[in-house]
Amino acid sequence: MRQSTIQLDEFAGGTGYKKRKSITLDTGSTYDVIYLKTTNVNADQIEKITMTIDGDTKVDIFGSDLLMLEAFRGIYAEAGVFCLRFADIKARTQDGVNLTGYVTNPGENIILTIHFGPATAQQTADGVSPEVEAWADMRPNLLKDGKMLRRLIDYRLYRDDIAADKTGKVNFKTFDRGPRIRALHFDTPRVTDLEIKRDKITRYEAPKFINDMRLQQIGQRVPQEGFFHFDPIVSNYAVADLLQTNGASFVISPTVSTAGAIPVLFGTLEMA
Repeated sequence: MRQSTIQLDEFAGGTGYKKRKSITLDTGSTYDVIYLKTTNVNADQIEKITMTIDGDTKVDIFGSDLLMLEAFRGIYAEAGVFCLRFADIKARTQDGVNLTGYVTNPGENIILTIHFGPATAQQTADGVSPEVEAWADMRPNLLKDGKMLRRLIDYRLYRDDIAADKTGKVNFKTFDRGPRIRALHFDTPRVTDLEIKRDKITRYEAPKFINDMRLQQIGQRVPQEGFFHFDPIVSNYAVADLLQTNGASFVISPTVSTAGAIPVLFGTLEMA
């Protein structure tokens, strides 16, 4: 077996709703996925999940984002379990899986925090509190030749808004060029088309019906209601097909049916 599945240490923090619980992750191994088993918690009550490394935020998302991502990839979900997945288990090659796991270095301070929202009326009446446990699929960093695996790719998963003060095509030109895009999930039914240009050359251009057809035909993805999913690695070549953003210019141009901020879940990989 390449992986070991282990239970992580207990979470520490406040007891009750509208509190947060954190765990400091052990380092020196590669994390493929972290399973968060919750009790007395609805998906919308996990208001935020963050992961920081030495103070640098790598993950900053809603709990519901994790459920959406698993459903989009067609991965089985267990009730009450939220999966923070780093490695692409559907990658076509073993290298693709290995390279997308999250390598941790000895001595790093890695903190995973869950922010709980307020209790429901029923939870208050029942006198229950949110609980969370964690397991992880991990691989050792020690290679066969005795050398230690080092982090080649840095993972980020976060939310941001694209301003859209008009109907029609919106040009988002301020994406930080350099990271490679793993996926963009536009969290609104208002996005009807998407165009992406790098160095003034069109890299992607499709309306939603073509985009969704490709997702299902090529990658057996499951487009989620209310989302426009841009997935450059739909072919499951998890590294080779990442969308490069470096260059003189990089523009993401969604077309919207009505004006208003466009919430986007960004998944990126950076060369460490």
